[in-house]
Amino acid sequence: MKKITIVFLFLCLTFSSFGQQLLSTRDQLFNFGTNTWEDNSGENYIYDSNGRLISRTELFFFNNVWEPTNRDVYTYNTSNTIETFQSYDSNSQTFINDFRTIYNYDSNGVIQNLVDENWNGTSWENDAIFIFNYVNNRLDTAIFQFWNGTTYVNEERNRLEYDVNNRLENLIFDDWTGNSWSLGGRERVEYDANGFINLSVVEDWNGTAYVEDERETFTYSASGNRLTEAITFNNITTTYDYTYDNNEQISNIDNPFIDLDGLTYQVQSFPFFNKVLMRENISFGNERTLYDYQNSIALNTELFQDESNLIVHPNPVYSTLNISSNSIISEVKIFDLLGKLVIETNETTIDVSNLYEGVYLLKISGDNKSSIRKFIKK
Repeated sequence: MKKITIVFLFLCLTFSSFGQQLLSTRDQLFNFGTNTWEDNSGENYIYDSNGRLISRTELFFFNNVWEPTNRDVYTYNTSNTIETFQSYDSNSQTFINDFRTIYNYDSNGVIQNLVDENWNGTSWENDAIFIFNYVNNRLDTAIFQFWNGTTYVNEERNRLEYDVNNRLENLIFDDWTGNSWSLGGRERVEYDANGFINLSVVEDWNGTAYVEDERETFTYSASGNRLTEAITFNNITTTYDYTYDNNEQISNIDNPFIDLDGLTYQVQSFPFFNKVLMRENISFGNERTLYDYQNSIALNTELFQDESNLIVHPNPVYSTLNISSNSIISEVKIFDLLGKLVIETNETTIDVSNLYEGVYLLKISGDNKSSIRKFIKK
């Protein structure tokens, strides 16, 4: 099921600053051959004097060096916040505008719409818009429309249903058929005795009934720390647990978990009360994320090789990704931004239609060289 929804806005909750900062996260994979943890990907964070996130740089580790792939830059204004996504150009070693999202608020700070724009090389162009509608001071619908070159056209609608305690119960996905809305699926959530979301299930509508697509279950401490997270997809369950410094609270630390739309933690509970140190895969023991409050990740300062003959197209891509190069390509790996390998092949024409929408990294290898490219799956 296509998921252009508020669920997939990569947002979290922001707090006031007391001096300490979360500077980086480092994703590692376990090498069972050498019995060691190896760096795979990571992020660096920069904050302004008010403790607000102003830059999130995503990094990938290969050939024993850290190299940037892209970054988000945040600009805060009185009536909106602008999040600009920039790709890293390895030839010029600079970040280049790619697309941006403008979060527009009313005078009370309530989100009214999100406007997506693409960079054409010289200026910003319309791409899509999310329009939020409220009933009785409660979000009722969020309508996604794409720009067809002349006007915005309906694409998807999210409808929110609440329980008797005024908590989100169902997030309904509707698709636009051209003249009416058609039910596409839903995400339903349940709560534990302390009010934390302990179950989130994404279900497709097959025409007569809901069919489960993906399930997440959570456990929390009494204080609100997420203890475990279990993700079930294609009948395979992967469980993660978390490690904390219980002597410190995350609210006293500048962190990158910002909430630009005020909606993210209606579909999941904010995961941290204390200072989070590690998230680890305990099902397979092969991946973990380390949270570093002392150091940013040091980047490679050497010049990159000339890669101007390597072309990845189309980008964004809907179904088939093509790679063109004057060099021999022996292996292609596609990773999500958590560092998870999702496709491995030696082909240069790749079917990506089954990937979720979002940003992915390509690691292209051949002639004893490797290159990293970013692409967007629509």
